[in-house]
Amino acid sequence: YRGTVDEADKSDMPGLIVNGIYDRHGDKWREPVNFPNPLFIKLSYNGLGLTLKSSDVRSHTQKLNFRYGLFERKTQWDISGTKVIVESQRFLSMRHRNLMCLKYQITSSKDITLDIKYNIDTEVYDANGPHFEIEKTYLSEGKDNSQGLCETLLCKTLETKSEFVVSRDTSLKNNTVNLVA
Repeated sequence: YRGTVDEADKSDMPGLIVNGIYDRHGDKWREPVNFPNPLFIKLSYNGLGLTLKSSDVRSHTQKLNFRYGLFERKTQWDISGTKVIVESQRFLSMRHRNLMCLKYQITSSKDITLDIKYNIDTEVYDANGPHFEIEKTYLSEGKDNSQGLCETLLCKTLETKSEFVVSRDTSLKNNTVNLVA
């Protein structure tokens, strides 16, 4: 998984590459398939997205812990006098090869309500794509029916017709986040 931030879109070129899954588009060279991005999260306030491209960014750091394979980021925005901080950590499991985990934390200096978009982002960058199509989409309640949603995409590569699944299980259930300082 490429070291991009959680709100990275196609123009930022986030990449989730699975070893051994290749595809060719037209007469261009065969390349690894960039899977849909299950870790996409985007915050906004009054319709304005909180991204690294925003003029409201006050600080940003990201680092990679090579010993534990942990990618971390911390970004602070100043939104109308309110300090909003996003801290996230993610890793890919060595033991469970199909498991990626993300911890996403938002804090603020004042009470604020933010809109949050979280889904599997299928608009991914490919140098020679597109390389897959979505066969089916499944949405279901989280494991205990009291919180969260599970989104699953059944996909197939275009050239070789290799099937793969991308799934996301989240504890989030709403499209807004009410932060209390």
